[in-house]
Amino acid sequence: MKYYNYFFLYFLFISVTFLSCRKFVEIPPPVSMISDVAVFSDSVNISNALTAIYATQVGVGFGISASSSMGGFVDLQNSISADEFSIGSDLSRSGFEYYFRNDVPITDDDNWYSFYKIIYAANACIEGINKSNGISSSVRDQLMGEAKFIRALFYFHFVNLFGDVPLILSTDYKDNAIKPRNSKDSVYQQVVTDLEEAAGRLKGTYPTAGKARPNKYTAKALLAKVYLYLKQWGRAEDLASEIINSGSYQLEADLNQVFKKGSTETIWQLVPYLGRQTGFGNTFVPPDINTIPQFVMGDDLLNSFEGGDQRKMSWISKNTIDVNGTPVDFYFPYKYKVRGTGSGTTSEENYIVFRLAEIYLIRAEARLEQGKITGASSAEQDLNLIRNRAGLANTSANTQQAMRTALIQERRIELFIEGSNRWYDLKRWNVIDAVMTPAAISKGANWKPTARLYPIPLVELQTNPFLVQNPGY
Repeated sequence: MKYYNYFFLYFLFISVTFLSCRKFVEIPPPVSMISDVAVFSDSVNISNALTAIYATQVGVGFGISASSSMGGFVDLQNSISADEFSIGSDLSRSGFEYYFRNDVPITDDDNWYSFYKIIYAANACIEGINKSNGISSSVRDQLMGEAKFIRALFYFHFVNLFGDVPLILSTDYKDNAIKPRNSKDSVYQQVVTDLEEAAGRLKGTYPTAGKARPNKYTAKALLAKVYLYLKQWGRAEDLASEIINSGSYQLEADLNQVFKKGSTETIWQLVPYLGRQTGFGNTFVPPDINTIPQFVMGDDLLNSFEGGDQRKMSWISKNTIDVNGTPVDFYFPYKYKVRGTGSGTTSEENYIVFRLAEIYLIRAEARLEQGKITGASSAEQDLNLIRNRAGLANTSANTQQAMRTALIQERRIELFIEGSNRWYDLKRWNVIDAVMTPAAISKGANWKPTARLYPIPLVELQTNPFLVQNPGY
């Protein structure tokens, strides 16, 4: 794998540039010594290292661009791969046409490379924390909890994007370079182990202002989601209930406040690069009313909103453009409403990775699958909280199948374009072929069941003889 070749220089650059504080190290050690005690000599250096990882996430992970490039927008890529978008103004020039047509080339390696780079950085932090003697136990718990959470987060996305992947848990690049693929189950087992440790080490309070670094409930939010994917319904329900009952978060009554950086339902958010606005705001919101949006919402998603659903009013907007003498409405996502790329601006919105509404939907599904369909402490109760907030009446579903259909619908509407949820949901519910066959036709392509997984990049196959390509590529 090529990620280790550039990691240290990149890591050093991020630490100095983004933090404007004391030097990371006086003399850079070689790459093979990245986790040496000299690098992680105290809590400040390790904290800086973790902050550098969050800065990397801003650029490559979850919807906030650190540059004008849009490579590595995993959430955006997955929304485009799913059935949430139609063709926009310049999709063919944006680098996302392959995802839109579900035909990703094997030469594309943004996610694979970027994810392993961050995992490698998390491993370096973990090794450094274990070796360092200059950290108090409370600070050690916080830093180790964050590092384990980060590693778990990226492996969670990794297995949902690629299936079986090499499980890299050290900075031994010679060994890592020839790792075969581990089973998805074994990777998930490591994710659960990391998250349980992270939740045990992290506090309920946040280590910094703005919920920009994870706390205990952040780790438990991801763990609840993982248990849901693993069909461990009781554990998913218990964790979701713990977060909900903590009193730390409340649903915003005003839908227009949900994605503001001070939102009361935010569990964890990422801060835009140097005061810029979110990449999703810059990407989805056109620069003016006379511009066709770059990404246009698909008719099937638009038409799936119930009449009177305030989410359609608050979270979707449109530009009406004259096309050959005919006015045409082009709808675009409006959850993030603020554009802006100037480094001197102050962000009004941060990219939200986890929020309370998703936790209610996790608990609703977990309860549903345990037969807790209606009444107190039921799927119905959780679903109605989300529906009522959107201005809708209580659900009429009162059987397990009807409630499952209602839940699938509610997740689609509440969580559209967020967190790769739609793409992953279609796969874990095993409905992706039925949904994507007609959706792919509307995209001008044919759906292949093997397209549910992205291909392993060619360069990785060429450098690691023990890797095997996903079927269909």
